[in-house]
Amino acid sequence: MKIPLICSLVLITTVCTPLCAEDVNILEEGDFETTENGMPAGFIWQGFAGDASVTPNRFALVTEDSQFVRMTVPPDTGKQVASVKVAEPIPASKEWVALHISLKLRLRDYVQGGEPWHGVKVFVEFLDAEGKLLGVMVPAISLKEDTADWTSFDKEVEIPAGTESFTLSAGIIGSSGEVDIDDLAIVPVQ
Repeated sequence: MKIPLICSLVLITTVCTPLCAEDVNILEEGDFETTENGMPAGFIWQGFAGDASVTPNRFALVTEDSQFVRMTVPPDTGKQVASVKVAEPIPASKEWVALHISLKLRLRDYVQGGEPWHGVKVFVEFLDAEGKLLGVMVPAISLKEDTADWTSFDKEVEIPAGTESFTLSAGIIGSSGEVDIDDLAIVPVQ
């Protein structure tokens, strides 16, 4: 009598395993520990930043307990965009139905921009086979107030039909302040 029970337990485990999603971050360097040409490996700086003669916005890789991204947008610059973006679109598997996005943020001296959609944002752009945007950029995560300590955020975003690849960016949009970003992860949901 014990043998059939053991066999059925093995069968249940075998059947369940392929259906269960694995928590695997598909970003190689979402913890920003590796640098390439002054940028976090696998990412590019995006927006109005860099040359002091153009704008006072700043991008930096900062090391405290670990290395992380810091973006600073002073108030009243008129150039209130600074973000870090994956360098190349990420191919999307047909088996994926959603993306679970998570990261840690720390925000200081935040001043809200003039539009309600301004803020510290994590955007996902879903692209078709020709690399064209499907619909609009999806704001996966939004923050509009200072956080004294690192704060974890996460959200699951549904992948629209026709998606072949996607990009992700995180930063200050239309507002000012200093934002730190670390432990960025994208886990596909099947």
